This record gives sequence, C-alpha cells and structure tokens, in this order.
Amino acid sequence: MIKKIIFFILLFSHSLLVAQNDAILIDTVPPFGMQLSNLWKFHAGDDSTWASPDFDDRLWDTINVENLDSGNFEGMGWFRLHLIFDSSLSGLPLAIGILQASASEIYCNGNKLMTFGKVSTDGKGEERCYSNLLPVALNIIPNKEYVIAIRYSNHKIGFNRNTNYGSGFLVFIFPANKQIISLHNDTLGINVLSSLFLFGFIIALGIAHFFIFLFYKANKSNLFYFIFATFLSLYSLTIFFQTNVSNATFYDWFDNLSSILLPIFLLTLIILVHSIFYDRFQKIVGFIIFFSGLTSLFLFAQWKFTDKITYVFITIAIVEILRVVIVALLRKKYGSTIISAGVGVFLLIVVGIILYQIYSDNGNFSGPTFFILADLAVLSIPVSMSLFLAKQFAHTNKSLINKLTEVESLSAKNLEQEKEKQKILETQKETLETQVKERTLEIVEQKKVIEEKNKDITDSIDYAKTIQEAILPTLELKDKMFPDSFILFKPNDIVSGDFYWFAEKDEKKLIAA
Repeated sequence: MIKKIIFFILLFSHSLLVAQNDAILIDTVPPFGMQLSNLWKFHAGDDSTWASPDFDDRLWDTINVENLDSGNFEGMGWFRLHLIFDSSLSGLPLAIGILQASASEIYCNGNKLMTFGKVSTDGKGEERCYSNLLPVALNIIPNKEYVIAIRYSNHKIGFNRNTNYGSGFLVFIFPANKQIISLHNDTLGINVLSSLFLFGFIIALGIAHFFIFLFYKANKSNLFYFIFATFLSLYSLTIFFQTNVSNATFYDWFDNLSSILLPIFLLTLIILVHSIFYDRFQKIVGFIIFFSGLTSLFLFAQWKFTDKITYVFITIAIVEILRVVIVALLRKKYGSTIISAGVGVFLLIVVGIILYQIYSDNGNFSGPTFFILADLAVLSIPVSMSLFLAKQFAHTNKSLINKLTEVESLSAKNLEQEKEKQKILETQKETLETQVKERTLEIVEQKKVIEEKNKDITDSIDYAKTIQEAILPTLELKDKMFPDSFILFKPNDIVSGDFYWFAEKDEKKLIAA
C-alpha cells in the first residue's frame, strides 16, 4: 500500500515536457522526479541496431509504455524516446530509473546502462525481473539530443496488469542528489520495516481481541475485529514480500494477492463497524458481501472492466463506512467519537499528503516522514477500533464490578435479614416450646382428672353389672325349666341395656324380655 502511494506521488509530480520536432524538451525536473510514459516510439521484433541514436524511427508507432495491452505489443519489442535537456539543467546531475516486472535492457545513445532479467524473443528463454526503480546516473550535455532505447520482453503481459504501472513499465528521470538516492536506498529498508511493523502490530491487536472474544463471547465485535486485523495484516505482509523479491513471477503473484485482499479487508471493516453500531446487520451488508466476492473474482480472473469494478467497490465501501460512522455520531452512540476520530485522521493524512504534493514549493515529503505519516494513516482506523473495543471491554468490566458490588451489598442485606428472621424464628420457637410444655402439663392434668372420672364411671358400671347379674335368672333355673334351650346374651358394653326374665307359677312358665 505504502509503495503504491509513492508511485502515485511520483505519477502526479509536476513536469514540463515540450515536444521539439521528434524530441522532447525537458526544461525542469521536479525534486522527486518526473515520469516518462507518452510519446515513445515502438517497433515489434529484435534488432541490435535499434539502440543506435542515429537510427531513423520516425515510421515507428507512438505508444504509451505504461499500458501495453492497448497497443500491438505481443511480447517482444524495442521502445525509443528522444530527449533534449534544457540549458537550465546544466550542472544538475540526473538519473534514470525503471519500474517493471519483466525483462529489459536500457540504452542511452547506444550505450547500455542497465539490464534487468533476460530478454528473449520467446517465453522459454525469458527471465523476468522486478526492477524496483534502481537509479542509474545520466551524464547529460544541455541542448544535446539523447535517445533512450529499451529492449523489452514480457511474454506474460496479461498476467501482471494489477501492478502499480499497469501492464507495461514506467521510466523516471530524477535529480541524482543525496535526497533522491537516499529515498530509493531508504525506501527498501523503511518499506520492509514498515510492512513488518504493520503486520506485527495489527496481528497482535487482532490476537488480543480474539482472546477477549474467547473469554467473553457475548461481544462478537472482538471476533470481527480479529478477522479484519488478520486480512489487513496479510495485506501489509504482501507489500513486504513484493519489496523483497526480484523474481517478477513472485512479484506478480503477491501483487495480485494484495489486490484480491483489498476488497476482503474492506468488507471485514464494514462488518466490524456494523457489529459495533447496530444490533443486527443491515441489508446493505449482504449486497456488499456479494459485491466483494464479485470484485475478488474479477481481480483473480483479470476479466474486462476489472479496474472499474474495483473502483466502484472501493467507493461503495468507503461511503458505507463513512455513513455508518456519521449516523453513529449523529445518534450519539457509544464509541462513535473514537472511531470517527480514527477515520478522520486517516482522511486528513491522505488529503494532506495529496495537497502538499500539489501546492508545496518544497516538493514531496522525505522518505522517513512519508512512511511515518503513511503508517499513521494505515494504523489510525484499526487503532481507533481497538481503543473503542478496549474501552467497551473496560466499560463492561466496570459494569460487572458495579453489579458484583451491588450483588454483594444485596447479599449482605439478605444475610442480615435472614439472621433477623432466624432470630425471630428462634424466639418464636422458644415461645412455642414454652406454650407446648404448658399445654402438655394442662393436658396431663386433664388426663388425670378424666382417668379418675373414667375409673369412677367404670366402677359404677361394674357395680351395675353385678346388680344386673343378680337380677337375671340363674342358669340352673333355666336348665330346670327349659332343658333344651340356650340363652344368647351379649352386652355391647359392660352392662346391658336389655333384660330377660322367666319363672314358673301355677304350672305355667312365664318369659319376659
């Protein structure tokens, strides 16, 4: 990402090119260089005489070397550019550099300046190389015509169209002073350190929030932050690999991978902000998920309109992120200030860099300053998200602590009430026991009285039985009067309420019951 921003800065650097017959007059070179893309002469094939400054190339096609897909380039050819340096540049040391992921030989007035890879008329012998804008000094004489000739082959022209310079190459002329040489020499080291720092720092934040999610799964935002941080850190890591490879195939692979990761990590950022500010995902998230997959598919397959699809998706993603943050600010949602500050810092740095390049008289930022600002811009959003989630986690912990304190207080009150209740119950128990004892004594006394009364009654009944038995006729009399008879006399209690009687008088037998 950072390297791409540098390329865009170089791309937008001001320069003044004036066509003079077939040559281009250069009367000023900005402090950080100028790009030479247009007005190149092109011819397919391979002929060593085409490096000569005296060769007549007026019948050759005129082409833009930045995008060779639109021309008749078919894998091998020569490119020539005629330059005249104005006398105002006298004494100014200049250098030339090329950005490519192919194979080339660069000549100036027939003298070979540098070689990248191995140029071949067919794909079998070609060895593609990533040049990384290596500067080579130009010894110029003002008002003299120079011919820059490039013997160039790229038999995989359709594969690396995601590169920062399209499907062709870029040539730069810049002052060969300490500042620009230092920029190139420091760019590699700083870019490596910057990419590794971004990868390590962002993935560390992501892992920390992943562990927070494992301990508190109710907050899904920490999981979405981990996913976002993972893809953003991988995106930064691809820049590290791009910077540290010279093999153009690997460079193309990592360059395409970074392009595919771009819509994915933007999608994860959208999902993250939605999970923070909404209870449920809005319908637009489903559309963006579909569009993200479509964009990644176009980037992977390199179909037609890939660039337009990518730009549309990036625009939609940025607008949606800004919309969610602005709505959250207007509704005064918790944490919206922190996240909007991160987004604001990112936009301010990016806009500030662009405005500085356009309106500053001092030219571009120096390498370290630019990388520091670029890192701040890249880190502003994930750091603000992390600060918000950390604050949210702290707020949740504080709420839990307050709830725990409240629960402990209620528990203490409940315990005190329980003790009071137990005390009351114990007092009531003692009172009841006393009452039970007293009542038991009363019952025992009453029992004694009843037993005594019952004994008296029983004794009276037993006496009545004796009287009853004395009144009833004897069994001897029964056997005498009625020898073949029996008496069934079964009182219900001790004494019977029924009586029987029989006797004989005047030879008559009398029975009564």
